[in-house]
Amino acid sequence: MNERITQALRLGLGAAVLIHGVASAASGETGARALVEGMGAAVERLTYEGVLVVGRDGAMETLHVAHTHDDVHGPREHLMALTGVPREVFRSRDAVTCLAPRGVDPCLRPGDAMLGLPGVLPLHQESEEQEASYRFLLDGTDRVAGLPCHQVRIQPLDQLRYGYDLCIHEKTGLPLRRALLDGEGRVLEQFLFTRIAFPESLPGERFEPSEEDGRSVQRLSAVTPQTPSGEGQDWHLDALPPGFRLRAAGLRRMDVSPEPVHHLMLSDGLATVSVFIAPAEGPDSEQVRLLRAGPLHAASLTRDGRQVTVLGEVPGETVQRIARALRFSQEESP
Repeated sequence: MNERITQALRLGLGAAVLIHGVASAASGETGARALVEGMGAAVERLTYEGVLVVGRDGAMETLHVAHTHDDVHGPREHLMALTGVPREVFRSRDAVTCLAPRGVDPCLRPGDAMLGLPGVLPLHQESEEQEASYRFLLDGTDRVAGLPCHQVRIQPLDQLRYGYDLCIHEKTGLPLRRALLDGEGRVLEQFLFTRIAFPESLPGERFEPSEEDGRSVQRLSAVTPQTPSGEGQDWHLDALPPGFRLRAAGLRRMDVSPEPVHHLMLSDGLATVSVFIAPAEGPDSEQVRLLRAGPLHAASLTRDGRQVTVLGEVPGETVQRIARALRFSQEESP
């Protein structure tokens, strides 16, 4: 794999996910949308612990996940691989810490699912964008890990985003099963819980990484938030794919970069794409380099002395369009 693309992918980890909503069991598209909104809130605010199986590109991985939330620390999560290379990921409101055996990239390898609980959908309140891009459908009920759940289908209305099949727990709103689908309805990635519990609380030390000798450690930390509009910055976004707009912007400190990295988060109301801007190590090149790992696509280019990386669970065309839409103050729009 091209080392510069791998480096760029590492810059794409730890993006903040903004989730809002209240659960509802109403019928029709309104009911399906409300279930998904409630799912977003449940993923962030519930305390839960369980085992889930993730499959993509013909490979399966089993993870143990523990999640909690409180008013002091916000959401915190611990993921541990139960199969394959022993790895752990600790996620909090402000940082991601990855641990792995020495010599193994702690945070990301193609095919890995150690990026947090799959299926977190940042459903925003701008219904016009969602209605222009997706259709929400209820599809009966099922059982996962012994628990009843509502089946919801989210169908994309163009080829710039993926579809979702979900099964959302009736009582808590947590997604117990998710499949990510391409434009032809083929499954790109799926996960399901095989065991899940909802304890009243979990010990705080479960979410504090312990640095053990002989393990690689990588940290990704948030630094300074900026205005969502990007006002005062030297970058601009022109001609974004339909439905996508800037949701948040800030700086993030990462082990792989000596300077804080600009992090932009874009969304169409459902799919989220992160843009990372870091000092470039090589010459400028307008050629967009594309890398795929399961449903995850990353587009990378160098422009005006900066490495631009666009990362998200969207089709490759979408991240390439966003990469080309980024302009800097000294550049003239085409």
